[in-house]
Amino acid sequence: MEMKNNRFLKTFKKLAGAREFTVLVLVLLAVILMSATNPIFLRSTNIQSVLLGLAADGILAVAITFACITGVFDFSIGAMMGFAGMLLAVFSQKGINIWLAAVLALLVCMGFGLINGLLIGKIRLNALIASMGMQKVIHGVVYVISAGLPIRVLTTPAFKNLSQFRFMGLQMFVWIYFVIAVVAEILLRYTTPLRKLYYTGSNEKAAVFSGINTVRVKICVYITTASLAAVSGILYATRFGSATPDAGIGTEMTVLSAAVIGGASIKGGEGSVLGTFLGVILMNLLNNALVIYRLDVFWQTLCEGLVLLAAIVIDYSIHASRNRQRLKSST
Repeated sequence: MEMKNNRFLKTFKKLAGAREFTVLVLVLLAVILMSATNPIFLRSTNIQSVLLGLAADGILAVAITFACITGVFDFSIGAMMGFAGMLLAVFSQKGINIWLAAVLALLVCMGFGLINGLLIGKIRLNALIASMGMQKVIHGVVYVISAGLPIRVLTTPAFKNLSQFRFMGLQMFVWIYFVIAVVAEILLRYTTPLRKLYYTGSNEKAAVFSGINTVRVKICVYITTASLAAVSGILYATRFGSATPDAGIGTEMTVLSAAVIGGASIKGGEGSVLGTFLGVILMNLLNNALVIYRLDVFWQTLCEGLVLLAAIVIDYSIHASRNRQRLKSST
């Protein structure tokens, strides 16, 4: 009996020490608080709104998690999301079959992801600066091809079901995100190719010495982040029936906040899709609280900025504490 109690305590301590557990507790507290203080929160329409926001941000959050784990940044994913939706709209207006238009939009975005990967992985440009530069380039292309105006997506009922069809009360957009998140988490945890992301992010030099082609890893990561952003953008544009030139702008900071809150480290080598999933829920609950409590919408940017700063400070503090412990153990 005592051995069982010891095992239980050890398991509980391990869970309590995980960042995901902390975020889960915060999410549950937020849900309880909002449910108790505002009846609007539990309305089905509000919950649907939260889940749709979760899906739109969540796919991008999976992308930024891959980048953080690898020890790089990709601030072009928000722009890539809007770019994919705009390409879908433009191709559909040209009379191209909507399914083919989606594939073409995905391939074009993958091409931009490849360029990002080559610039950062092969040429070794600073990931932050290079991805921000690509963000500006993509925004510029979007405004050029759209003339700054929304463009309608000429779709078919079958294609529209990808984002609007309901299964068990939830739109397919939400289900697609859940599938992407689950598959990404399993691949990160249990497959050798994606474990290389952790090795590259934690110590790139050691990864190279162990035989890992870190350049290829980074290129693949940027192609993946671009692909996920494209999928999000295509589903987003299909859901609303049009593509707008400002779609995705600023989203990269929101999803970065969610990833860091969930345990991804901006220094690389740490993170999980599960933690990011919980972080995205927490960020969406924060945004939803501003709406249902009728606070000024301009508070959203301030709150997101404060949350991101707090998450970065916590991440830095954790790493500093670990470094101090290592120094003490080595002396």
